[in-house]
Amino acid sequence: MLREKAKNFKSIFNKFWNKKIFKFALLLHISYLIIAIIITLISYREFNDFVVFYEVGKVFLHNIKTLYDPSNYLWPFRYFPLGAIIFIPFSLLPFELAFILFNVFNLFVNFLICGILYKIVGLFPQNEKLLDIKIFFISLYLIALPHVINYAMGQVNSLVSIFLLWSLYIFLKYDKIKWNFFAGILVGVSINLKPITIFIIPFLISFSIISKSQINKTEITRSITRVFGAFIPILLNFPLFLIIPELLTGFININFTGTDTLIVNNSFSITKLIINALTMLGFEINLLQDLQIIIILVVFLLIGGIGILLFIIRKLMTNSIVYGYILGIIIILLVYFDSWDLHLIILIPLLLISIISISEISDKANHYFSMRNIMRKSFYFFIFIDLPIFGLIYLLRDIFPYNFIPTIFLLLLFVSIGKYLLKEEPTL
Repeated sequence: MLREKAKNFKSIFNKFWNKKIFKFALLLHISYLIIAIIITLISYREFNDFVVFYEVGKVFLHNIKTLYDPSNYLWPFRYFPLGAIIFIPFSLLPFELAFILFNVFNLFVNFLICGILYKIVGLFPQNEKLLDIKIFFISLYLIALPHVINYAMGQVNSLVSIFLLWSLYIFLKYDKIKWNFFAGILVGVSINLKPITIFIIPFLISFSIISKSQINKTEITRSITRVFGAFIPILLNFPLFLIIPELLTGFININFTGTDTLIVNNSFSITKLIINALTMLGFEINLLQDLQIIIILVVFLLIGGIGILLFIIRKLMTNSIVYGYILGIIIILLVYFDSWDLHLIILIPLLLISIISISEISDKANHYFSMRNIMRKSFYFFIFIDLPIFGLIYLLRDIFPYNFIPTIFLLLLFVSIGKYLLKEEPTL
């Protein structure tokens, strides 16, 4: 069995390796890792997220009550308490070695992501051109510039992404309740690692309320099982919150009600753009601290409410969970205070899957061209152009801290996906 799988892997890898773009992408991606490690350890040792994660592992072991105390870190730790566990082994090593090993681990995860993307796309209707399309887009995933900053910052986005993609593969491939439950747990694990994926939960619903044939015992059970599975890893944090009340207070404060969320930066969320504007206009910090929760709630109700409504009244059912995942990520990126270019590592593979899944339909149905074009243009923008724009705005942050162009592309995606979900099932 293993020998057969190894032989199959070798055959597939040879098909990829025979394409120049894949060779180029693989070598370029490895160079991203090397450059990021060298630059970070030589020039920006104290200016990366891994500095925080490294300390988080120590604090979790030795003084967990102060896990959300900002004075422990360069900048705040915003994740669930159990999300700190993954960093404990690295915190036991010298910082330089820990940073290198963590990024080598990320490199391995990115290679696994390529494999699971290949498997997911293989679930769609096959044709002679599909292999070349797979190789092309998977190569572009490896080329994507956000990988550079993800490695340099020592972030966990690739690990979050693989759990999401693994869950998506299971949802698309298997109908049995036990598999849906397991995939839901994988979504919950990704949320524990990084709460940025939490708004995917409403999009795990497998039925549409406007389709009588969809509202049946099987689909309702499947939806409840998925959501319940997703909540299990999250709920595992609550014993810690109950035993150590300081953790719950700190988690809420650091994520929603504190002053760290008011710092002017180049986040591209709508909430942060509004707060940046109010700060630049001279609003007092005490007033902004009171207003920030209102701002984020209003933005969430508008963006999140519309997104969830569009999904539960959708007419499109085929592979709709792919678009649910994308909407969930887009909503959090538009709503939450801190949305950064390295978070695109989670969104880009989902856009890749969507582009390939609709490519055949798009070739035969003119009214899907706009959806396909927006997906492609957004995909190319996020992998090639977004990071240079961020760099430019970062240099101008003192006079113009508004990183609004990614926001526009996210809104375009949001609208186009909403329109697509409301169309009748396409026929080939």
